[in-house]
Amino acid sequence: MNRKIFAKASCLTLSLLATITSCQKNNDMSVDTGILNGNIKTKSSNQTLNSSTGCNAFAPNFSTGSCGWPSNWFNNYVIKKKLPTVTLDTVYYRRSIIRPEAKINFPIGITSPNNRYTLIGQPDGNLYIHDNSTNKVLWDAGSYKYGNQYPYQMRFQEDGNLVIYANKTGLFDHAVWATDNLYVPSTDYFYSTIRYNSMYILQDDGNLVLYRDINGGGLVPETVIRLQPVAHTGTWDGRKSAHWREIK
Repeated sequence: MNRKIFAKASCLTLSLLATITSCQKNNDMSVDTGILNGNIKTKSSNQTLNSSTGCNAFAPNFSTGSCGWPSNWFNNYVIKKKLPTVTLDTVYYRRSIIRPEAKINFPIGITSPNNRYTLIGQPDGNLYIHDNSTNKVLWDAGSYKYGNQYPYQMRFQEDGNLVIYANKTGLFDHAVWATDNLYVPSTDYFYSTIRYNSMYILQDDGNLVLYRDINGGGLVPETVIRLQPVAHTGTWDGRKSAHWREIK
């Protein structure tokens, strides 16, 4: 079933490349677009396969090895799920991308380019995906813990973890929710590549997907790049997620 998810996304790409539109940002939500859309360069040395196969885990004549990936992501997600790669236009999705080292203060509203879906971070710390056409919640992080007692901030950390912090002591240092299953220890040989080759995208189909750039071209905005899905919320085509609180 998961294969079907991203096969649809790949077909969607054809229309995205033909028509590039802009996303309207909800005026009452604040998103640090400077961080979301900042230029991030990569290192060609991140690649471990030859140029004939690139860094596509499912290219013909694929050689064994981690392809420059953190072992947790590669072994527990890429290899096990075998999701097909997609080609996406980062100009089209520029308002719905969350990049490594992003620090986003709540409340937030990150909307898909077609304006149907919004990733909402409420003042009470809760994070969820809302289908604007049906007024339904498709996925919920369950990060509501202290209500409106404290300010909240979401971070896409360099260790691969997406974390929501509460500001209890004057610092955003108290985690109320995290994607612990996607955490990469600093001892991993390819730990440092996360900040260069990874991003979350809220797609037009409603799925929030963690992607990795497999061409080694980096995440410089205004480029069409080939991506390997790692994990997702499972909310494509308006479906309710089967794994609330998790991205996997």
